[in-house]
Amino acid sequence: MAENARLFLMLTAPSGAIKGESLVAGKRDWIEIDDWNWKLDPSSNKDDPEAIRPSVLSFTKTMDRSTTAMLSAMRNGTELSASIQMEDASLRLFDLRVRLDKVRILSYEMSTQISEKRLAVDETWTFDYDTLLLEYQPDLKSGAMQVRLTRPPGSSTERPDDTERKFKELSQDMSVQDLARVWAQMTQVRAESMDVQKAMEARKAKAKADADARTEKG
Repeated sequence: MAENARLFLMLTAPSGAIKGESLVAGKRDWIEIDDWNWKLDPSSNKDDPEAIRPSVLSFTKTMDRSTTAMLSAMRNGTELSASIQMEDASLRLFDLRVRLDKVRILSYEMSTQISEKRLAVDETWTFDYDTLLLEYQPDLKSGAMQVRLTRPPGSSTERPDDTERKFKELSQDMSVQDLARVWAQMTQVRAESMDVQKAMEARKAKAKADADARTEKG
């Protein structure tokens, strides 16, 4: 995230807005968040191989007055709408907005950090949703650019950082030698997977070439 950027979240339930504790002008009562994770994966649909699959969206924030309302929405399965805005406080006036429709809260994690001076309670939330609208405006002189994406039924609900997070958890109790062996195995598996993918693409290309040749002869 840009050095001077800040992230804000507005959640709206059927009963009204879920308020946070932001005091920033223009974002009063929004929920301030620390970071967010989201990605796009290629589709496994053979009928539409060029389609993409948006992942669930996860983010972290400090516990505030929105927490209890969000937990209630998660417990009750309440559908929400969400708007995330990233604003750049520098002179570039960078602006990024993300809107999510039909949001369902999938998971919640809490961690605490205790020191002599303070107690910090950090939260990680994961959202599923139906559609995502991303709007980007690099500066005031440029027009906003938009893209709308839909999550297909049956899409994975794993967080974008799940693999990295699980590996970190496993690696805490592993020796350097164990980590080296795991890394070597992962590298080998990846290389073999890429070889298989290349072989499949070569077979598809040959089958298409053969079909084209038969068509020309016919």
